Amino acid sequence: IEVGERYRILAEEVGVEFSLEVEDACPWAYSNADRIEQVLVILLDNAIKFTPEGKCVSIRAKWDDEKIYVSVADEGAGISAVDLPRLFERFYKSDKARSGMGTGLGLSIAHEVLEKLDENIWVETQEGNGSTFTFTLKRLERRETPENDGMPC
Repeated sequence: IEVGERYRILAEEVGVEFSLEVEDACPWAYSNADRIEQVLVILLDNAIKFTPEGKCVSIRAKWDDEKIYVSVADEGAGISAVDLPRLFERFYKSDKARSGMGTGLGLSIAHEVLEKLDENIWVETQEGNGSTFTFTLKRLERRETPENDGMPC
């Protein structure tokens, strides 16, 4: 949530709307907070960079009994089907017109970080209708003890 709030300001500075859709009852995750922040920063940087002024970037969180699913969605141009198989490769840039912007390492780093944490990342996209990158986080098991009165650890 803290990362999202920082990016709300950045998005507004470039004329992009920002939405943070996380319910108060979101469960705790078992992961490396610094690495997950790194992944979120990569995804949010890309989303804001490729979203036109007046369009929206959003962060959403949903969960089931085992995983939390964090999504960063944008209303940009989307990603070509030709580019999808190589999207998480090092130095790969799908938008050749923006060749001067970035190194093409961000998504590969996000993929490697999540892989090392035994998590997954994927993208859903449609050319002309934006992209949604989703990654998983393991839910922290709820342990009910007198010390924590049944609250998540």
